[in-house]
Amino acid sequence: MSTESRDGSRASDETYVDTQKLKGAIDGIASELNGFREKMKAVESFAGTIEQLAESTNVLAINASIQAARAGTAGKSFAVVAGEVRSLAENSRHTAEAIQGVVSEVKNNMDAIIAISESGSKQVNANLDRARDTKNSFNSIVSVLQDANVSMKKIDTAIDGIRAAGSSVKKNMTIIENMSNTTKNRLDEITISVSEMSLQ
Repeated sequence: MSTESRDGSRASDETYVDTQKLKGAIDGIASELNGFREKMKAVESFAGTIEQLAESTNVLAINASIQAARAGTAGKSFAVVAGEVRSLAENSRHTAEAIQGVVSEVKNNMDAIIAISESGSKQVNANLDRARDTKNSFNSIVSVLQDANVSMKKIDTAIDGIRAAGSSVKKNMTIIENMSNTTKNRLDEITISVSEMSLQ
């Protein structure tokens, strides 16, 4: 029982250490995910800035087109450039919107992963508590068995003492019996001697 309890205690210690490592890994992942989420917020902000720039550029391109039209023949080349700028602004706006859509999707996925990570972390904490309780239980069992072993050794020592005392008592009883027999024999001799003296 002591050996099995010690083995159980050692196994629970190893489980506790492994669970702590797992918790550290999960917490590390959660930390990295939070950092990544912050970076995604920055990307979303940049996409918003690009969209605003595209909007402003589009307004400027429209104004440039109007001014080119007023200039007549002299503004034709400028009108072509303004059209290209407007087209570029429109593409930039679509790209920014696409980036924001991707960022939003990634953020949703990240939130789901973080939620799973937090749930896993709670489960690992519960496992840590159970492993700690198991470890403490095994340690208590080992301690009780060690105390029981000490008590058994004391009982063995006491029994050996009782056995030795019993042997000593037996020896003394034998001596007393022998002395009693000797005394009886002497008394018998004295009685015979007194009888003989009485006859004389």
